[in-house]
Amino acid sequence: MNTDVNTVKKLLAKYYAGESTIDEERVLRRFFEAADVPAELEADRRVFDVSAQAEAPSWLKEAVVRRIDRKMRRRAFAKRFSAVAAAIAVMLAIAIPALSPRWQQPGTMSSEEVRQQTEMALNILVGTVDKGCKAIGESSRVTVEATSETIESIKNI
Repeated sequence: MNTDVNTVKKLLAKYYAGESTIDEERVLRRFFEAADVPAELEADRRVFDVSAQAEAPSWLKEAVVRRIDRKMRRRAFAKRFSAVAAAIAVMLAIAIPALSPRWQQPGTMSSEEVRQQTEMALNILVGTVDKGCKAIGESSRVTVEATSETIESIKNI
């Protein structure tokens, strides 16, 4: 037997704690497939025999795939919506002051009025860009959370 019993016991402790890697689980499976398993590990061998024979229900894969697809579509829609909303907001922030009648008649405003109008337009632009960035950030956060939830639910299967 290539794997020593103490190593197997350590790997079993990790396995039962849910901390083993796939490679460590392969080592355990190979160990328990051998004909000369010590008597003290016979119960663990039976656990591995049962888990090797267990199959997930046929509907489970379909349910997981549907759930992932649904979340991906929602995230894609939210991302697109946020980007479009931010772009529209930026265009409006630029277009409204530019199309205003006061802006089309140079020389009719004092330099102080021009400064105030420019400051107001820039404040609108900054606010709009900030809203767009927040929407994109929120979309990213929601995407990360949904991905984490999906991964966790797949791990729990």
